[in-house]
Amino acid sequence: MKYKVPVDWWAPWMEDARCRLPHNDPETWFPEQHQGYYLPHVERMAKAICSGCPVRERCLRICLQYEASGAVQAGIWGGTLKRDRQAWRRRHLPLEEQVTAMLNEMDETRERVEA
Repeated sequence: MKYKVPVDWWAPWMEDARCRLPHNDPETWFPEQHQGYYLPHVERMAKAICSGCPVRERCLRICLQYEASGAVQAGIWGGTLKRDRQAWRRRHLPLEEQVTAMLNEMDETRERVEA
């Protein structure tokens, strides 16, 4: 695998993740990149699946913790791309504030799209 993922990355809470449903392709969350960006249709599909996931917050929190230690380099986690997470980290917010702010922003965006 070309992505750096910690050895102990699997946890029981992941059983409830929408990305684990049998009809979802795991590669959706680690799509091939095109000129440094995810292909828009794959990105939208993964984010849509994540938006209603019961463990989205936990997934995002763990991803941010792993990234802080240098363990996660790519992929869509908790409905966010690496560039999304990097933008929030540059704001120098504590981890819990990052998670809350990112989830609120994603929910507001989804509500605008659905309206």
